[in-house]
Amino acid sequence: QDVFRALAFARWDRSVLTGLGQRVTATTLLRGDLYNVIDAGEGTLPAYAGRAGVSGRAVPVAALDVEWPFAGPALGGTQTITPRLQLVAAPDIENDGIPNEDSRAIELEDINLFDLNRFPGFDQFEGGTRLTYGISYTLDRPGWALTSEIGQSMRIAGTGDEFPQGTGLSDTLSDFVGRTTLRYGGLFEVIHRFRVDRNSLAVRRNEFDVQIGSPATYAT
Repeated sequence: QDVFRALAFARWDRSVLTGLGQRVTATTLLRGDLYNVIDAGEGTLPAYAGRAGVSGRAVPVAALDVEWPFAGPALGGTQTITPRLQLVAAPDIENDGIPNEDSRAIELEDINLFDLNRFPGFDQFEGGTRLTYGISYTLDRPGWALTSEIGQSMRIAGTGDEFPQGTGLSDTLSDFVGRTTLRYGGLFEVIHRFRVDRNSLAVRRNEFDVQIGSPATYAT
């Protein structure tokens, strides 16, 4: 099959600091997509082939994100505790009939938990309304630093059926995801990423990355 795609979008962000120290960010996004699929029946994987012919969709999204950092001295350094709350609202997005070439590898991670769209790529877009919440902790001391964060999202409107089972996003409550980073000077860094089942607390992902060496010469 052949797929032709045209996308256009406009995005507006406004971030303010309140007198109490909260960072409040408002975001609006409007995107228009136009697809032309030729010979959809020749697609290698029919589930991703889409509908033959020209199709389009509109993607309006609004979001409000609030962070409230608390910082102070601790253990000979500075610690910062930051709760975060995000509300994202969108209508049900028309994904049926749209070919899927770049949004197939779906998994909830710490890096996409607060994204407007948890699908990678452009071909699929997450609809509905959801509330995402999390907390991060940072301890900076001379010579080393520790950072940790954990979060989850709750679907308020929408079914989540656009996400396959096992991705951590298909139910009302998502799995818990997080990351911990320990850095010692410029010579050593270890990062732990995880995803924990929302019901049984079973570990669904457990990943460690280690880097040793200077910025010029290092091993990972």
